[in-house]
Amino acid sequence: MLTVNPKKRITADQALKVPWICNRERVASVMHRQDTVDCLKKFNARRKLKVFSLSQLCCYLWLEVRDG
Repeated sequence: MLTVNPKKRITADQALKVPWICNRERVASVMHRQDTVDCLKKFNARRKLKVFSLSQLCCYLWLEVRDG
């Protein structure tokens, strides 16, 4: 469906018949989606903690260098 040449692209009618699109009732379950959201929240929390920790370390090292 992502063909650059317009002459080689499928039509809208053909695209609507692609199983990935026409079988939309088979989307991820609510439980699976919630697990994904929970994992993303944990990942973001760890990322923020890492950024905060590294910024504190940089600040400490900068003060050490500045103060001799």
